[in-house]
Amino acid sequence: MTLRAVLFDLDDTLYGYEPCNQAGLQAAWQLLAQTVSGLTYEQFTNIHDRVREQFAADLAGSAACHNRALFFKHIADQVAPKTGLAGDLYDRYWERFLEQAQPGPKESREVVAELARRGYLLGLVSNHVALPQLRKVRVLGLESYFDAIVTSEEVGVEKPAPAAFLMALERLGVSANEAVFVGDNPDGDIGGAIGAGISMTILTVEYAPSAVCDEADRTVSKIGEVLQILD
Repeated sequence: MTLRAVLFDLDDTLYGYEPCNQAGLQAAWQLLAQTVSGLTYEQFTNIHDRVREQFAADLAGSAACHNRALFFKHIADQVAPKTGLAGDLYDRYWERFLEQAQPGPKESREVVAELARRGYLLGLVSNHVALPQLRKVRVLGLESYFDAIVTSEEVGVEKPAPAAFLMALERLGVSANEAVFVGDNPDGDIGGAIGAGISMTILTVEYAPSAVCDEADRTVSKIGEVLQILD
């Protein structure tokens, strides 16, 4: 069967997540520290990480486990109750996160632009609530290339469940054996794509160098290598 579509994960596949996350957390802490005297960045991140872990456990399998509005609500409730700061912390986090991402990885834009030029249909399948992902795609300069963008919020379940993959394939009008999936997570991306019947999987370890997945058809150290594989 001829390959007609290439589907991508977003975070740590088309850009590096952690520098953006750290910039956002620094900005949120600086805002909170104006109200909570003596709050160190280490204390803030310890609270943040505990809250995030709790949501990961309580809301496992749903996009809500990524929702920063919930994180910052619980952080504010703990250290700055009745201040109304949760929404401001959320806004400040994403403002700095997106500023850090804004220049975008040139190579990622070149890859998706070249694949579109070659006639591939392009899809994005991401575990997250929709709005932040759509904003990331825009600031990275990728919005004009994707024919379908699907987040786990839309389908109500996280990768590796097949629902998001299948929704993207349906929106692209292609069958699973006509598609390739590119992602960084061995379980969510590669395992999920295989479970959805996608014919080829490519693991990218550019931002996750320790990732290993024997089930992936190919592993690449740079996203640009995808073009060579699909030549």
